[in-house]
Amino acid sequence: MYAYRKSVDLADLAASYAFGIIRNHPFTDGNKRAGLLAIGLSLAVNGDEFRAEQVETVQTIMKVAAGRMVERDWANWIGANTRRQQKL
Repeated sequence: MYAYRKSVDLADLAASYAFGIIRNHPFTDGNKRAGLLAIGLSLAVNGDEFRAEQVETVQTIMKVAAGRMVERDWANWIGANTRRQQKL
């Protein structure tokens, strides 16, 4: 995605990782949890922090898993719930 699109931000990349894991079921169990972990890690290693409320996160991940949310909307939601980490 980063190599083929002109404008890609961290939320787009995190959404792509998580969307692929949640929708394509690479694991026998835990795909939604692994997708959430992919969001948090991909943002954290790049200096951002995922800050969504727990209930909203579960509801949104369930929408993605059920095919009721497209990847673009997913990326927008992740971006809206991402904050730059503060340096100590």
